[in-house]
Amino acid sequence: MYLFRTPGLKSIPFSLVLPGCLILVLSYPLFGQSESLAEKSRRAKELISAGQPEKAIPIYQELVRALPENPGLIMDLGMALSMAGRDQDAIKEFEAALRLNPHYPNALLFLAMAHLNLNQPQKAVEPLQEVLAGQPQNELARWKLGEVYYALENYTEAARHYRELGQLNPQNPKAWYGLGRCYMSLSVSASGKTRQLDPYSGYSLALFAESYAEEHQYGAAFQLYRQAMERLPTLPGLHAAVADIYKKTGHPDWAAVEEEMDRRIGPSECSTQQPACDFQAGRYDELIAPARPQATAESSYWQSKAYYRMSVAAFARLSELPPSAEFHEIKAQADADQEEFRACVEELQEARNLSPNNPEIEKNLAIAFRRIGDQKDARELLEELVKRQPGRSEANYLLGDNLLSLHQPAQAIPFLKKALGLDPGLLVAHSSLAKAYLETGQAKEAIPHLEASLSTDSDGALHYQLARAYQHEGQAARAEEMLKRYQEIRGAQAQEKKSPRIDPPPPLP
Repeated sequence: MYLFRTPGLKSIPFSLVLPGCLILVLSYPLFGQSESLAEKSRRAKELISAGQPEKAIPIYQELVRALPENPGLIMDLGMALSMAGRDQDAIKEFEAALRLNPHYPNALLFLAMAHLNLNQPQKAVEPLQEVLAGQPQNELARWKLGEVYYALENYTEAARHYRELGQLNPQNPKAWYGLGRCYMSLSVSASGKTRQLDPYSGYSLALFAESYAEEHQYGAAFQLYRQAMERLPTLPGLHAAVADIYKKTGHPDWAAVEEEMDRRIGPSECSTQQPACDFQAGRYDELIAPARPQATAESSYWQSKAYYRMSVAAFARLSELPPSAEFHEIKAQADADQEEFRACVEELQEARNLSPNNPEIEKNLAIAFRRIGDQKDARELLEELVKRQPGRSEANYLLGDNLLSLHQPAQAIPFLKKALGLDPGLLVAHSSLAKAYLETGQAKEAIPHLEASLSTDSDGALHYQLARAYQHEGQAARAEEMLKRYQEIRGAQAQEKKSPRIDPPPPLP
């Protein structure tokens, strides 16, 4: 999900798919098993149901040693390992089950899930395609393949699978949730293409203006909209967007003038403005059709607008279904976008009630708690998450960073080191670990982590910290270079904070 844009791919929680699959996997016959083995199997199942996979693992390992040719037991062991966050070990078990039964659907499904949890979505494609080749109406496999392509940023292909899921079961909230996310991502992609094709066109300026308006930088948005109007005076929607800015900045009388200007433009002529005409008529499929002529700034602009409308429609379908975790996640995202984090917390708590033990929801809830300054509740959530899934890099990072915020750098270091051991490319973990080392007087250890995370430095703080670390280690020339860069970043930030004026509209002719 977009929520808070925390690094790392979204894992697919077993809690969303376990009940039905457990029946299928655990019913695999244990031919010739003794009564004591049956009792151990029952005990292991109870531990899994109680959310204690770590305690179930040694029992399943013993059962597999006793019955090494039973793919169902091997699957159970793999599932317990993956639920405990040990996906690399789980993959070995799923592959072992597939060697015994090459077309075992559950083994293929959970093998794909484990690869997703390890940020290896490409390796999940083939097993899911194999499942769907034999079971084209398998909703779980269809949903998961959509998730895989979403993780691979192939949003067009992901959207195709979500649409097919919606056709299989229009009441499945995951279909509309996934489709809405895909269309939103395709909208962002089309916006980027518009700017790439012609960064100074009226279309690009209008999209830049939208971005600033969404960030509540109304002065900058206003100026960009005015520049877009100079280049494209009849582009529909520009005057309405400026009217909205006037309303939000306390100028309803100026807004009325812009709304009248918008009305005077009227509908676009299809003979001269076909993309705008298609958009206004709701012919979105025409705008996004792959067979359209070579892309231009104009066509990409309208594709971006069309995909956004399609995203809104998908999320609207989600809102019409019975209450679901996905619906509350979307509302939480909207609250986060508006920086209404207390409302965001409430929505995520509702989502958690509907989907308990969902690690993605719990992670986002912990982040939302931190945004409202509730570090204690965030810590409790993250500690429980790490306890259940010790092999997840992002959970370890978030707990370490939380401890750092609670002024416990020494306690934070082991979790941050573990996060980087699991995912060396997690740059935010590098910056947090560097800060923890600095706060514990270990400047030398902090330097490589500061260097690794410089690309994430938005406010110059990391450059400044690295300069101090270099000074501490006697590297004067490097320290001076970092200080210079720090001053450049701060100067650029100060310039950006100078908000342009919002002027009154010109008089109506």
